[in-house]
Amino acid sequence: MSKPGKHQEPLNQDDIVIRVGLTSSQHNYDSVSPDQFIITKDERARDWKRISVYENSLTSDGQAIKLLKNKKRLFIIKLNVGEIRSIVVNSSKPFDVKWDHEWHPYIKCLDKNLNKIHGSPPGCEGHAGLDGLNSDSNNKREAKMEREELRVELARFAESKKNFYLYPKN
Repeated sequence: MSKPGKHQEPLNQDDIVIRVGLTSSQHNYDSVSPDQFIITKDERARDWKRISVYENSLTSDGQAIKLLKNKKRLFIIKLNVGEIRSIVVNSSKPFDVKWDHEWHPYIKCLDKNLNKIHGSPPGCEGHAGLDGLNSDSNNKREAKMEREELRVELARFAESKKNFYLYPKN
């Protein structure tokens, strides 16, 4: 079992992370859509642009879903951190996965020594951020196109690993 690192410290190469994606009536769940990697409005509003993922040994699928409090988020995608880092798209900065302890304005999960705070929600200590999906471009159209290309590549990669399913897994 992993132990959380410091805020924005990279996760270990061998760690597995969970991305909880949206479900929709148009999706048949036998593939991974780039839409599963969209940066939400809340995530875009923060200084550090990243999407939420959870370290698999600290957060179960069910815990991640409960933490998100969105009944439409039931599509589980599991990825290896080292493999995520190997994805390169054009001249974009590389993807990384880093611990994220400031992901929720009202939930304090870990104390300054990275110990879980009594009464915090189960699995919250596994929260991390997939970094590198947001463009540094000042040109809005260019930045949007780059984000879309990065999401497409991440979806292709996730699909090639065949480790995704609708929760609960049958």
